[in-house]
Amino acid sequence: MVFYLIQRYNNLIFQSGGKKMSKIFMAVPDEFGCGHYRARFPALHCFETLSKSGCYLEAAKDLTTEETSYDGYVFHRCPADTLTFHVNTLRKQGKKIAWQIDDDLWNIPDWMPSEEVNNQWSLNKAVELADQIWVSTEKLAQSIQTNKKIKILPNLIDINAFPKPGEAKNDPIRILWCGGRSHERDLDMIVEPIEQIALEYGNRVQFVFWGYAPTAMLEFSRINGSMEAMCRLKPDYGESICFLEGLPFRFFYDRLAKMRPYIALMPLVDCKFNECKSNLKYLEMSVVGAASIASKIAPYECIKNGHDGVLVDNSPNSWYKAIRDLIENPSLRDEMAKNAYQKVCQEYSWQSSARHIWLDAFRSLV
Repeated sequence: MVFYLIQRYNNLIFQSGGKKMSKIFMAVPDEFGCGHYRARFPALHCFETLSKSGCYLEAAKDLTTEETSYDGYVFHRCPADTLTFHVNTLRKQGKKIAWQIDDDLWNIPDWMPSEEVNNQWSLNKAVELADQIWVSTEKLAQSIQTNKKIKILPNLIDINAFPKPGEAKNDPIRILWCGGRSHERDLDMIVEPIEQIALEYGNRVQFVFWGYAPTAMLEFSRINGSMEAMCRLKPDYGESICFLEGLPFRFFYDRLAKMRPYIALMPLVDCKFNECKSNLKYLEMSVVGAASIASKIAPYECIKNGHDGVLVDNSPNSWYKAIRDLIENPSLRDEMAKNAYQKVCQEYSWQSSARHIWLDAFRSLV
C-alpha cells in the first residue's frame, strides 16, 4: 500500500512536468457517515481537480506520529490525546491544520449516549491548535466559540451513486425512519401518531425503523438462565410496523435505493445540539424519491414547506396530520419528491457548483 501511494505521487509529479506537488493528508475518522461524507467523498470528488493544479490529496485512516511530509492536514471531531500532541509537533514545523467538526460536541444533551462528552480537553485543544475549523452548517459555526477561521463546508451527495428514482407502487405505502440510538428522544414524538395510523390503515402502510426503534414500541423478555433480555417490536403491530438492523455504510446506498421509501420521517427535538445538525438525512431520502416530513428546526430550513417537503411542529397531532395527508395524496407526495430530488441535484450534490466550496478549502491549506 505504501509503495503504491509513493508510486502514485511520483506519477503525478511526472505529469506536472517534474514540479513538486503540494500534499494534503485528510484523516478518515471512521467507516460510518462522518468518515464518508466528511473525508472519503470530498477526497474522491476533489482529487482529480486538485491534482491538475499541483496539489496531491490523500485520504487514509492511519497517520503515524513520525509522518510529517504533508503540507496540510485535516483531522476530525474529538482526537485521541496522542494525536493532539502530534498535531502540536506539526504546527511547530509550520504545517497548516484544519479541524473538522460536524456536531456541536460542546452541547451534547444528557439524554444522548456519547463517549465524546467526556473528551472535552482534547476537543478544546484541537480547536486551539488548528489554523482553520471546518464545519457543516452555519448554526454550528455560530455555536463554536473561537477566533479561528471557520469555513462552512456543506455535506454533499453523489447523485451518480443512486439510480434515478422511478414511480413508487402504492401497496403498501412504505414510510421510513433511519438512524441510531442517539435519536431515542427524537423518536418519542412520532410513536403515538405512527401507532394511530398503523391501526387505521393496517397493511396499506408499512412503517420501517432502520437502525433503531423507539423503546416505547418494544417488548422485552429475559433470556433463560441469564440476566440479559431480548427485545422485539410488539407483535400487535403485525406487518404495518417493522424493524431492520443497521448496515455497514458501504451497503447503505444500495439498500436504501432498493427499499424505495415513499415518505421519510425526520423528527428532531428542538435543542442546541440538534439545531447545529445538517440536512443530510433530507438529502439521502430525497435522492431515492421520498417525500420528507421534518421537524421545523434549523437543519431543515432548506425545505420549502409544501413544495419539496413538509415541515411540522413537534407535536403528535402535527405529525399525525402530515403523515396522513401524504398517505391520502399520492400526487402531492410524488410532486414533492420530484421537487426535492431536483433541489438536491442542483444545490447539494457533488455534481453541483457546491463542490467548489470544498476545493477552495483544500487549496487554502497549501
